[in-house]
Amino acid sequence: MYSVSSSTSRFLIFPADEIAQQLTIYEHSRFRLILPSELRRQVWNKTNPEELSPNVTKVIKRFNETSYWIASEIVMQPNIKQRIAVLRKVINIAEVCIHSHACTRSLLLH
Repeated sequence: MYSVSSSTSRFLIFPADEIAQQLTIYEHSRFRLILPSELRRQVWNKTNPEELSPNVTKVIKRFNETSYWIASEIVMQPNIKQRIAVLRKVINIAEVCIHSHACTRSLLLH
């Protein structure tokens, strides 16, 4: 088991490639569920998007949650040194995503 001090982000203990892989696996599982009808005429922007385009709205929600999580991990660090460490980790995750052609996730992280 990993040992984490109270001043260290748990985010930093996991390897960047492992985080990238897990983000990509989850993302892929959500994208696979999107039906062509959910993409026509941008129905996710209409009234009742959860009914007309449930899988697209779930992908959008996850995108926003992940963006918030990454930003929170950075700003919640108690000092600049740890913020830099988290930011470096985010950049490393994005690089792994780019090299594995998981471009959607890498755009989120950049």
